[in-house]
Amino acid sequence: MTFLRPALAALALIASILPAQAAWTELGGNEQVTFYADFDALEKAKDAVSIWTLVDSKKPRTYEGKSFNSVRTQFQFQCEGPKVREVETRFHAGAMAAGELVASYKLDEPAWEAVASGTVKDALAQELCKPPAAAK
Repeated sequence: MTFLRPALAALALIASILPAQAAWTELGGNEQVTFYADFDALEKAKDAVSIWTLVDSKKPRTYEGKSFNSVRTQFQFQCEGPKVREVETRFHAGAMAAGELVASYKLDEPAWEAVASGTVKDALAQELCKPPAAAK
């Protein structure tokens, strides 16, 4: 029985450092990228909703000299306005946020910006700001 304790501790440690499997919903895209959002992992606060998005590239791109294939970004949306701000971004070597994390940054106090009409952020704001009965 004592040999199980270290094994369970190791499994718990591994599980805590691996990213949770996201339920990505495709939002659209073009010849270069496909946009996704994880509606199953929304974080709701008093006046904002946080959501993780994913941009999956068809070809490798670079950020600060490092090659990546996908970018996960956490955005917060305020329905009044609507407004959006970027909170955190992570660049992954593999497709669909897989592979090595090659770069990341987190903004401490990001500024709110108006959501531009006709953009992916606009589509997200419309979905996130639906009245509760109509929301996903």
